[in-house]
Amino acid sequence: MADVFISYSKGEPVPTKWLAAALEARGYTVWWDTNVLTGENFREKILRELANAKTVIVIWSKTSVNSEWVISEAELAKRSRKLVPVRTREIEHSDIPPPFGLLHTDLYDDLERIIRALHVLRVYPTLVSKGAIVAQEPRPKANPLASAASARDQRVKHPPPIDRNRQREMVSTELLQARAAGKEARAAAEEVQRNQQVDDLRAPGHGDHLFRLMVTALSDRR
Repeated sequence: MADVFISYSKGEPVPTKWLAAALEARGYTVWWDTNVLTGENFREKILRELANAKTVIVIWSKTSVNSEWVISEAELAKRSRKLVPVRTREIEHSDIPPPFGLLHTDLYDDLERIIRALHVLRVYPTLVSKGAIVAQEPRPKANPLASAASARDQRVKHPPPIDRNRQREMVSTELLQARAAGKEARAAAEEVQRNQQVDDLRAPGHGDHLFRLMVTALSDRR
């Protein structure tokens, strides 16, 4: 089973040779009809390889757009949801037979975009080690807001352990501060009260009143 089946027109083999060599250099196994052996049923072999391939790349060129074989292979690949269409530079989207002209179609020599299309279909090179294949799979970009929310959720689910000794020290400190504040408030109130008494004694007429009280007290003693 090949990673990639290439459908093309024999009238223009150069793009196919280039693309097959480029994909094989990246570790993909590629099948195209040059691999048919003498004596094999040509049509049955092609249909079998197309059905077994992980993906089908159809190269639209000046001759392939009029090829019934290429069009039928493109239709089979589209039904199997494994079609990757590409085109030569001489072809515009309007030249591609419908409905394939409505599909996004890159140039056949834009290798990086073709490989990204293969990754979308989860087709990776067979001839590369498993670890390297996993590394090639595109990773979603990290969302800083989601990361922050996740970290916050983790803190809520797993709060840090409570330091009981530290907690008791904090409570004791707060009590001492409250007591000191209470003493200062009482001392201030007492100071205000003493000042008020002194002011009362200094008020006009207050001394005469005290003198009369003293004279009365002495008279009573006599």
